[in-house]
Amino acid sequence: MDARGDWEAQWVKRIPRLAALVTVSQHGAALDGIAAVAAQLTEAGHPEEPLEAVDPAAFAGWIERTDGSGALLTDALYSPVITARQADGAPEQMLEVGLRRLELIVRESIAGASSMATQAQTVATPRTHATFYDPPPMCPRCAVLVGKRVKPWTRFKRHPGCDGGVEAIHESDPRSVAVNPKDVQGLSLDQRRAVEHGADLNQVINATTRVVGGRTPRSPLIDGGTRTLSTRSRKRKGGLSRLTPKGVYELAGDDRSKAVKLLKENGYIF
Repeated sequence: MDARGDWEAQWVKRIPRLAALVTVSQHGAALDGIAAVAAQLTEAGHPEEPLEAVDPAAFAGWIERTDGSGALLTDALYSPVITARQADGAPEQMLEVGLRRLELIVRESIAGASSMATQAQTVATPRTHATFYDPPPMCPRCAVLVGKRVKPWTRFKRHPGCDGGVEAIHESDPRSVAVNPKDVQGLSLDQRRAVEHGADLNQVINATTRVVGGRTPRSPLIDGGTRTLSTRSRKRKGGLSRLTPKGVYELAGDDRSKAVKLLKENGYIF
């Protein structure tokens, strides 16, 4: 963009094309996430026939926030210009800050589509659970979650910039994942020393960091307004509302059949 021109006017013109490109990428990522479930189960020697087919298009065109609520992709893509305006420095430097914000949004929107689609497919596949993974390097709060088996509708507390995700694992699969302490960034000298002396990495981290897993305490019935897509619902074509995946899993609780039913009713699976 022209650093000396009207930033908002320039950016608003670019949003529709950018949103279309990101939406296509989200659709592709969701397709990959869906296909990964069958591939991971087969590779591990535990193939399962899915109960339902997941619709990759349902995870494109919007982005899930860290609190589990959702926002239209076009709305989320407007925020970089706000970030740029609030930055310090010369105009060119301010726009660079906005660009970094944009890159983060794009990465998270694509990764989120893949992760949500994978979770939906694990719900729609019998005897299948989800596990958390995070490619190294990783922060301490993610390290304690790696390899944890959780029911597909359990939420992980993601944080900005987190590139972790979920992968499918059969309930009879005995595998466990050990995290290499060298892959964990942000450990103090004392924490690393304790691990070197044989202490369990998870215990060392949890002793000094309050890491909270599981689903968030927010109610799925909170109304997010007209431009914010709430945990409870988001706008569909024709003005109808739908649950976000978080809202589905919160309402379903431990009932897999109810989760499948709600995913189907809200257009995530056929």
